[in-house]
Amino acid sequence: GILATVGTFGSHRYTDLMARYAQGVVVYEDPCTGLVAEIEAGRVDGQASELILRQALAPMLAASVDTFVLGCTHYPFALPLIRRLVGPEATIIDPAPAVARQVERVLEQRGLIADRTRPGKLTLFTSADPQRFARVSGRLMGETFSVHALTWQDGGRLTVT
Repeated sequence: GILATVGTFGSHRYTDLMARYAQGVVVYEDPCTGLVAEIEAGRVDGQASELILRQALAPMLAASVDTFVLGCTHYPFALPLIRRLVGPEATIIDPAPAVARQVERVLEQRGLIADRTRPGKLTLFTSADPQRFARVSGRLMGETFSVHALTWQDGGRLTVT
């Protein structure tokens, strides 16, 4: 069972991954419409979030799906609720730890890894509204962060403001 967004399901990357790894596998997909908005509003385990997930998961659970993939960066915030709904025996694949390990590898390769003897500082970058992103990230992670806007310029150049 894959829980992702409409954008993810419509992406070439998703299509390629499915073609490569899902041959002969029955896959159930649901975009959990509205869940991102609930999570961003801080209602990770609210009634609306639970209803959205119950509706998404019902056909999967009825079909005895035993593995669930979180295909949206927001969905790990709802992991306790998802775990409660699918039960302790189900496998939930959260790709966030793998993404973090890859970021660490890239930083090490480029000589950009922080000195591990001192606490680091997290700076966030977004192509969306930085003020809104700062509010949402603060609400979800319980901290305030420095947030910068990313803008793609003509010719594919990226600028940070």
